[in-house]
Amino acid sequence: MKAVKKRRQDQDPSGNIIISNPGSKQVPRK
Repeated sequence: MKAVKKRRQDQDPSGNIIISNPGSKQVPRK
């Protein structure tokens, strides 16, 4: 799961990392 989350990691212009999961809402994480 960790590997998948890392692969789905995207850098947001705000400087926060947004993780997008299919069927899940975007969760902003620093």
